[in-house]
Amino acid sequence: MADDTADNSIGNITGSNTVNVLLGMGISWTLGSIYWATQGVTDEWRNYQTAQGSYEQLYLKDNPEGGFIVVGGAISFSVTAFSVLAMLCVALLFTRRQIYGGELGGPKPAQRRDSMICLFLWVLFLVANIVQLGGTTGVAAFSETHQEQSQVGKAK
Repeated sequence: MADDTADNSIGNITGSNTVNVLLGMGISWTLGSIYWATQGVTDEWRNYQTAQGSYEQLYLKDNPEGGFIVVGGAISFSVTAFSVLAMLCVALLFTRRQIYGGELGGPKPAQRRDSMICLFLWVLFLVANIVQLGGTTGVAAFSETHQEQSQVGKAK
């Protein structure tokens, strides 16, 4: 059961996270599509505003039955940011293997330092995506959207 290195553990973590993301996206998009198929075009859908205009203005002419809209664009930034930061993480693991003879273990200060580096990479990924979505204006836009949705919910 014991391995000389953490290769199997690292592979298992990477593989399971990948499957979780792909299933998470696929399942939510499938449920969204099923919900859309049962609801059809609603006034809320027609009037939904983006920076380019309403869904009615943008999509209804080419799609008279409407549709389940998944706005593209942000995923390429997220994938690129993830790939770059993942390569840095793998470089850290490679360096640990060279210095300490394995990815895990080693002196406690090095374990803590490298754990903090990995935590920093994760936080950097989150911050990069938040900034890419608009920084503080993105947070404000989210807040405004959330307030609008709350008001729509109250109106019903």
